[in-house]
Amino acid sequence: MMNFLVIKRPDEEDYYLITKKTKEEIFFVAARTVVFSDCSDEELVYAVADGEPFEYVGWQPGMRVTFVRRDGKTVFDEEFPEWEH
Repeated sequence: MMNFLVIKRPDEEDYYLITKKTKEEIFFVAARTVVFSDCSDEELVYAVADGEPFEYVGWQPGMRVTFVRRDGKTVFDEEFPEWEH
C-alpha cells in the first residue's frame, strides 16, 4: 500500500515529499510535524497511509495526537509526553 506525506517548509516554494516509510513511520513523522509546527513552521499538507488519505484533527494535553480518515474513523491516536514543549 502507498504511504506518503506532503509537507510545506517555510520560505520554500516547493513541497517536501516523504515516501518509503511504513504506515507506523508515516504516522510518527506526521505527528512530529504537527506537534512541532509552532517551532519549525512546517505544515502537513497531505497525508496517506495504506492508500487512504488521513487528516490531523488535533492534539490534547500529554501530547496526544489524533488522525482520522475522511470517513471519520480514527486511524492513529497516540501520546508523546516526551515531546512536551
